[in-house]
Amino acid sequence: MSKEDIAKIAELFHPSVDDPDHDRFKHEYGVLTIEEMADRMKCTPEMVREREVAGDLFAAHTPDRAGGELYPKFQLDERVDRALLKRIIQEYRDAGVSTTLLWSFLRGRQKEFAGFTPMEMMLGASAPAYDSLTPEEWSVAFLDVVSEELSRVRWVWGVELR
Repeated sequence: MSKEDIAKIAELFHPSVDDPDHDRFKHEYGVLTIEEMADRMKCTPEMVREREVAGDLFAAHTPDRAGGELYPKFQLDERVDRALLKRIIQEYRDAGVSTTLLWSFLRGRQKEFAGFTPMEMMLGASAPAYDSLTPEEWSVAFLDVVSEELSRVRWVWGVELR
């Protein structure tokens, strides 16, 4: 991936959420440095890295930033299904797709989610097609959208993205 491509992705770290249906999630779009993440988790930066290596958390990387790691703060929200997040992270790892693109996907509005972002859905947004599903069915349907995104990303980029 070229430096220009990475820079374009990094610009997405500052989304504008101007739809009233999305305003209740606006505060969750922030990112934290590893030190800020450790402080909020009441642990050390090394423990944050261990959790990242284990696939419990992910960091997105930006060009020209010391350390380059920014941790999406929504991961700290108690509403997030930790097992589902871990599965999504693993899907991206298995596909060889950058976690920066994972963060971009989680912030992109999806037609399948009635215009909500995947992150908003993970935090409790309600899309009509998902309202009547059991938790297991909901996770399967959600992961189908993740798989579709991974297929699209691999097709568009045509290369392994790390």
